[in-house]
Amino acid sequence: MAMVAGKQAPCGKCDNAVKEKGLQCEVCLKWFHLNCAEIPEAVYRGICKVQGGLKWLCEACDKKVGKMLVHLTEIAEKQDKAEKRMTELDNEILELRNELRTGKQELKNRMDSFEAEVEGAKKEVDHVGKGVEEKIMKYVEAAKQGLTKEQLDKDKGIEVQVIDSIKEDREFQLRLTEAMERDKRKNNVVIMGLSENMTEQETKEFIEEMFTTMMEREKSRYEIKGRIGRSVQSNKCRPMRVEFEDPVYKRNLMKRANTLKRDSKYEKIFLSPDLTRKQQEEDKILRDKVKEYKSQGVEGVKINKGCVIKMEGSKRVVLFGEPPSID
Repeated sequence: MAMVAGKQAPCGKCDNAVKEKGLQCEVCLKWFHLNCAEIPEAVYRGICKVQGGLKWLCEACDKKVGKMLVHLTEIAEKQDKAEKRMTELDNEILELRNELRTGKQELKNRMDSFEAEVEGAKKEVDHVGKGVEEKIMKYVEAAKQGLTKEQLDKDKGIEVQVIDSIKEDREFQLRLTEAMERDKRKNNVVIMGLSENMTEQETKEFIEEMFTTMMEREKSRYEIKGRIGRSVQSNKCRPMRVEFEDPVYKRNLMKRANTLKRDSKYEKIFLSPDLTRKQQEEDKILRDKVKEYKSQGVEGVKINKGCVIKMEGSKRVVLFGEPPSID
């Protein structure tokens, strides 16, 4: 901060009064002569021209908190990026709300689930932001009290808080990435058992004929995204990923997946949703639970909407898992 003309204060280095030109440290609030602070006259004039002044640290304070402030700035930058992504997600939510007006129940279910993920992410951003502000104030206060970096390093409370903030930031990033990846795959279907000996054109014709056989007159645009995994010399066929334009068509297609067994041409073909690694782990838990219930003699057990259920007449009974909430 530049010196105001007429104000006098002892110099933090030489103790002589700073009468006309000087700089004030933002942390210790001491004034310094330009020569004592080793600030050229031209630089001082430039600082004076900036409205509101510029933040400046003396050499002693810079050594104490400089490295810590750099670290906290990195955390703050991560928060800014997260907040920017939150804005993008808010725009995506708005688009999904417009789609909900079409009356398609599946879109409403997906919207509610995705919005819950975003709301949780926003709370994480607010929490990280408050933590950054608190830590900056602690370091500045410590510098005012004249603590050295070594003394600050011994404060395990501050150290633990910084580590916890980093862990929370990483966990938030993982949850956000998972939510984005699930939304990216929501309209995909994975085809397994599709021979790799066919040409690209033969593969397209085979898939088109298979969808026509399953869905009859119902149509939807789709894009073949390619094989999943690396090409290897073996008898195994890599799964094929297909993305549909209409989510309702994709849902109806999956409902009719079992009809493929009726035609010998498709008896080795299986259809599956395009799941993330975490969803695959959750799905395995559900399938293992179904096997467990069947081994206990429970009949009519199946997986439905992320739960293991059985039907008792017209009543749907949840045996394992929590059903998604729909407002």
